[in-house]
Amino acid sequence: MKKDFIVLVLGLLLLSATAVLNPNPFVFDERLFPPNVELMEQYGFGEKFLLEMKDQAPGPLYEFVHLPLKGLTDLSPRAMRIVNLLLFYLVVVVLMLIYRQSYTRSQALYLSLHMIAITTLWQVAGLVLTEIPAMLFATVSFLLGVLVLKFPAENLKRTILYSVLMGIAGGLAILGRTPYLVIIPAFFGALIIQRYFNRHKLSVPAAFLPYAVIALAMIIPIFLIWGGMVPPLQPKVEGAIQPWHGLLACAYAGVIGFIINPRWFLFNHRILVMLLGAYIAFFILTLLELGFEYAPMATTVIRIAGMNMFNMYVKFISPLLATFGFYFLVCCWYRAKENLANPIYIFALLASLAVLASSAKISHQFSSRYVAQAAPFLVLIFANIDERDNWKWIRLAAGIVMGFLSLNTYAKVI
Repeated sequence: MKKDFIVLVLGLLLLSATAVLNPNPFVFDERLFPPNVELMEQYGFGEKFLLEMKDQAPGPLYEFVHLPLKGLTDLSPRAMRIVNLLLFYLVVVVLMLIYRQSYTRSQALYLSLHMIAITTLWQVAGLVLTEIPAMLFATVSFLLGVLVLKFPAENLKRTILYSVLMGIAGGLAILGRTPYLVIIPAFFGALIIQRYFNRHKLSVPAAFLPYAVIALAMIIPIFLIWGGMVPPLQPKVEGAIQPWHGLLACAYAGVIGFIINPRWFLFNHRILVMLLGAYIAFFILTLLELGFEYAPMATTVIRIAGMNMFNMYVKFISPLLATFGFYFLVCCWYRAKENLANPIYIFALLASLAVLASSAKISHQFSSRYVAQAAPFLVLIFANIDERDNWKWIRLAAGIVMGFLSLNTYAKVI
């Protein structure tokens, strides 16, 4: 565990240095959002601002965070990246507080630092995008939800208080990234399991209604002003729900799981048969060109192997990714049954699955940034204390290196 901890701390230092030393102006999607901060400064938070937001599908949480700090940051790239990095540190701190509900102080810090090993997180933590502010409030809301789940029915006033605070934090998270809406039904599911499966004396209406009503009340008026779930000036991409994108998100989550804790995955003869059947089914769907195609590292493969080999690569790698996503879901089912008595675990598992499933609603493209939104919840279901895992530090280092390479694509610090 000592080697693991050292690797994670070094990873945090590397992420911090990469974000702070990034010499570039706004890159990638970073350049889209500062103009909306200036727009809010000009009009204030109101209907005119909401209707004239451009190039920003998420709500105004980004502006709520960065406008008050404009006097310090002057909306310069490096200063805003430092703010984003500090918010990421707070996510780790809140995750540590969640872990302290079931672990000691030192173990909670070690486990929460596993966030650094999540490759897909590095871009959103090292660049000043919209995910980290929303993730912070989603994690705070989750912490309050854990406290709600742990209090018995006799503490009704405290349950309602925590539920109200959870709704405020959850509403802010949704204002930052709309997919966090799905945590509302995830929390309801966790409450039902705690109340009716674990026989915990808990008032489901008192625990759920304040949270849900407040969170929805914070976002629905904005949706009404927009006339939809995105600002009217944001280009709308219509399309049907893409289950394939949800499976891809689960596949990426599975990769994260193998980096953090491969023993989380179960394997037996029955699962092997299921996976073989799933691969054959997905392979046929790929051959039928029904949209089940995705090729990681496409540019690299084309450059090394050529276009003909790339076409074969797509046909084999796409069903493999889909099968791996299916495997992740199968293991979630087994782990859920094993941990029914653990409210933190069940809530984290349901929240993870809900956020990953929301990727299916993004019909026009798939991005690993959608998976990054589930990072705190994935850490909670994967990270554990295992003194027998002598090779964990190598896997953590590999995840950190891949994360750095991903971020350095834009930062170009080396």
